[in-house]
Amino acid sequence: MNNILTFNELKEIAKKIAIDDDRVEKLYIEQLETQSMSSDVNFFNVLYLVKDLSFDDTSFEFIEHFGDVLTMYENTENENIIEYRIIYENFTQGIFRIVSKKSIEVLEELQEKYICVLNKEEEKKGGVYIERKVHKLTEDEFLVNTCNFFWNILKFGNKLYTKEFLNISEEYRKVLELLDEHLKHYVLSENKYLLELGKENKLVFNYVDTEIFEMYLNCYSKLEFESLWIALFNICGLFRKLSLQIAINLRFDYAKELDRDTVTHLREFIKNATENEELHTEISEVGDGLAIIYKK
Repeated sequence: MNNILTFNELKEIAKKIAIDDDRVEKLYIEQLETQSMSSDVNFFNVLYLVKDLSFDDTSFEFIEHFGDVLTMYENTENENIIEYRIIYENFTQGIFRIVSKKSIEVLEELQEKYICVLNKEEEKKGGVYIERKVHKLTEDEFLVNTCNFFWNILKFGNKLYTKEFLNISEEYRKVLELLDEHLKHYVLSENKYLLELGKENKLVFNYVDTEIFEMYLNCYSKLEFESLWIALFNICGLFRKLSLQIAINLRFDYAKELDRDTVTHLREFIKNATENEELHTEISEVGDGLAIIYKK
């Protein structure tokens, strides 16, 4: 079998192996930022959590279920872990780790790198296993997040207006972090909060469309005056787009007046900050992100 597996095919093969082996209690798989369920897999990392390491050489025949092996070797650095690294004939690279529950350092790593695909104990109880409970945004939190965003975007704009470049990267980072948090709740609310987005929400871009992704990329800029002004308004535009959809999904009210008044003020800032008409035109043409769509 030399065809490259999709992530979903990989998951199903690994899951069947875990179900059929009584020694396995949980199955974890690392899912990379760029991987969706239909993505081809050129590298994978599978971890089986077991009661003990009572395995012999024949126990690892399952490795061939994922493809024809070109070469493999065992990493023996930790006595509580059996680890094989494989290169398949289609040059897919795979790591298989059989981990004892006694290996505390690896268990701590699980939350950071892996998603839990199977937990037999939870299934025996008839429950649905969720490795981490996903907090659903409340309307009060939505309002606080919105106010916090515009507080910080205004500080960012003030730094640009007064050309205080010493600390401007910190203000820029803050608004991007707030945007990331909003993007997370946009994705979760679009999927009824039934998704697991991984450590630091690294899987969030698997669930956004091309338009949102391109708008997000336009929020990043070189640390230079005119580029940062454009990034600021791009950030406002994407924040608005995400907010309006979150409000629809969760039946919240969005602070439209705060949005309108803050962005209007920032647009006056840039008129006073520079006489560069090309920059004014570029900002006005950014699109929906800059449109003052709410009127008193």
